[in-house]
Amino acid sequence: MTDRLVVAGDGVELAVFEAGVDHDSDGATPIVLLVHGYPDDHHVWDGLAASLSTRDRVVRYDVRGAGRSGRAAELDGYRIDQLVDDVFRVIGAIATPVRPVHVVAHDWGSIQCWRAASDPRANTTIASYTSISGPDLAYAGHWLRTGLRTPGRRRSAVHQAVRSSYIGLFLLPALPEWLWRHGVFTSVLNGHAFRRSSAPKDRRRETDAVNGLSLYRANFGRRAVRLRPRATAVPCLVIAPSGDRFVGADLQQGAPAAFAADLRTATVSGGHWVVRDHPDRIIALIQGFVDDHQPDRNS
Repeated sequence: MTDRLVVAGDGVELAVFEAGVDHDSDGATPIVLLVHGYPDDHHVWDGLAASLSTRDRVVRYDVRGAGRSGRAAELDGYRIDQLVDDVFRVIGAIATPVRPVHVVAHDWGSIQCWRAASDPRANTTIASYTSISGPDLAYAGHWLRTGLRTPGRRRSAVHQAVRSSYIGLFLLPALPEWLWRHGVFTSVLNGHAFRRSSAPKDRRRETDAVNGLSLYRANFGRRAVRLRPRATAVPCLVIAPSGDRFVGADLQQGAPAAFAADLRTATVSGGHWVVRDHPDRIIALIQGFVDDHQPDRNS
């Protein structure tokens, strides 16, 4: 069941799901917002949410185009600025400026939440940010450009460019849709994209994946080049899986270093979907970071 629907600025309905400890009047219970990536929905967090909800208030939502949320009618509806506005719409529905939330995000969820963390609205609404397997697009562009010009980092930058080569395929017309609908991508990923614990078997897998291609088409190419890095004062934690085939640890941890004033990094064993496959490997890191930035637990 969808706990509530939050209406985005352009009218798209976002399905929001809540669990865990009830809100308290003094704000001592942290509110943790989990934002999924592509091509997942909120079920990718099932294991992690079960652990967090024993002590925190846990909120998840299906991003636009995925799960039970609506989809945008136009490609511009998937622009990074719109995704960021969605994040703040959900935060506004679950918290207040005096009750900032702790954001934890993965993959495309991380990409949009990095941008949210550098938005002025974050100063009163986001208490901490944990990113897993998803760099800020502008940070990543800066890291790649400088890396290719720096002998000591050139090899790492080239390796990351190879890891990211699938993006070019996603930008092609028609072919990626055909590959998803005929199970080719699913076979390549060995089922990773669609193994979601507790997700009903009849959920619309390929439809979500096809919808999510708009994330790439709306934000890469000339638009990505024009995106400028913005500094963030939000305390940030980067958890980088050592076996991530798509986003290397060097990029994840190195890209925000010049822009995040309060940055911690950690490397864990696991692949790109460590949030689903091995939540036990990251739960202590997340809980510790939340506790360090929840004033009522430090007083």
